[in-house]
Formats: sequence, structure tokens, C-alpha cells
Amino acid sequence: MESLEVLNLETKEVPRISRTAFLELTPATIMKFDRPIVVDFLEPPEPGTITNLIRSEIGDLPAALFKKSRDPEAPGRSQVTKIPLNSFFKTPLYSSSSHKTIYRIVTNIKYQTELIDRIIGMKANQLFPYQQRGNSANLWINYEGQFGRAHFDELENFNLQLEGTKRFVCLPPGRSNFYIRSFWRGFGHHSQAVNFDAVDEARFPKLMKELSARREIILRPGQLLYIPLGWWHQVEPLGEININLNFWLHSWKALRRPYVFIDGVYKVVLRQLLGLYDYQPEQRHQVPTFKTTLEGNTNDREAQS
Repeated sequence: MESLEVLNLETKEVPRISRTAFLELTPATIMKFDRPIVVDFLEPPEPGTITNLIRSEIGDLPAALFKKSRDPEAPGRSQVTKIPLNSFFKTPLYSSSSHKTIYRIVTNIKYQTELIDRIIGMKANQLFPYQQRGNSANLWINYEGQFGRAHFDELENFNLQLEGTKRFVCLPPGRSNFYIRSFWRGFGHHSQAVNFDAVDEARFPKLMKELSARREIILRPGQLLYIPLGWWHQVEPLGEININLNFWLHSWKALRRPYVFIDGVYKVVLRQLLGLYDYQPEQRHQVPTFKTTLEGNTNDREAQS
């Protein structure tokens, strides 16, 4: 199979395959290769199409709003609350490029099966089993200039770009050379070196040896990027408005990377306690008013960047 030959090539270039090849291989096979892959998954949607669809279908439902300092070196956590999704599009503050604070939406829409199926043009759960316990389907919505600092995800990440363009920088898994922040404070998936484009050699000399393996991807509307579990990455929205739909899937691969597994268990417990990303079908028309804090990563899984 030609697509298998492409994936087996020993190169630092990120392989790029068609939707047909991706469906033939299946995500389960893709995950075994354990390297970033770009898929031309959809015909590029017309600008504004996905925004309008999302607003019309789930605009009145609650979504998690993350608030964080624009300074990527800021040590604090994100403040998180829930707002009606349409409020994010209507409020000028959230799109301001001059404000010292950035805002992003990261919300689990795993119960919105019809919307997800319309977006990807097939029964999505048959391809990405996002409704299984612990898996998820998430909307990421943010604006230009909202940098997602270097981190890894504890789940397999299939990230579909729908509106705007995003730049990703990826590095293979590693622990000791990446200067991981304090696990016990909930920062076990972040590097102290927040930006792989500007690493301070004096502070992070061991990381310099890893940078030769970096991959850079510009992800455009309709393209899907697979980021393997444990791979380091940072994210930079390039378009005025950015919308991504990502599927996080569990994998036994985490057992081969104990630091990823431990961090994953920590996140599962924390997120279930706080209820940040999930809402049950019967709750969909209620808008929670709680406020709390969580590490700013769900892209990070801050964002997860």
C-alpha cells in the first residue's frame, strides 16, 4: 500500500496522506507509527461556514472559557468558567489582540453526535471512538496571537482544522531533557522552556540536543494533524479566528511512557472532580456558574495547546 510506504520513510518531514489513505489505514494503524501525520481530510470549508454552523447548532449551550495571561512565561494557572458559546463570538474583549489577557474556548462536544457527523461527513464515532469512557471530542476556538506553550498530551490527538490556520512545532517524546515543570503542582505535561522557537541555551542546555528533531506544520482548513501521545508540541494560531475539532483517544502506548501515564491519571481525576469539559445531555440547556482554576492547557490540554 503506497500510504504505508510513505509512513515508513525515515525522514524528519511530516508525512502527508489523503483522506482515502487515512480511512484505509484507520486511526489504530496510524497510532502504531507514533509520529505526526497530516491528512488532507476535508475539502477546505468556506470561511465562516463552520463558525455559522456551530453558532446555530450549539451557540446557546455552555462552553468552557479559559482566561490566562498573554505572557507565555507567566507561571499561574488559567481561570475557567462556563459561558454560552455565542457570548465568545459576541464579546469584543475575547478577540482583543492588545489586552494582557487571552481567552479561549475548549469544550467537550461528545454528546453532539449529529453536529460532529455533519462536520466530518461520516459517522465520526465509527472512525474515532470518542464516546468511549475517557475519550472526547473537543472544540477549540481562539483568536490570532494566542500562543499555546510547549506541552505534551496524555492521549492520542487527532486535530482537525476547520477555520483559520495554525502553526505547530512538534518534538519526539522525552522527559529529562525537556525540563518538565512540577508534576505535583499539576504542571507535569509542560516544559519550563515554553517556546521551542526561542530556547535559552544557558537555562536549557540539554534541550538544545533535542531541537534537531523538531517538525513544523502549518495546518490549514480541512487538514487533520495526528499528534501521538507524549509528543511535545506548541501551537500558534495564525488566522484571525481559529476553530479546531480534536479527538482525544486512549492508548496503551502510555504504559511505555510512565511519566505520561502518571500525568494522565492525575488529569482524569482532576477533571472529573471539577467537571470542566463534560456536560451530560440533560444539562445541555443549563449554564453552570461555577468558577475554578486549572492549568491552562487543553491545547495546552491547555491546550490540550
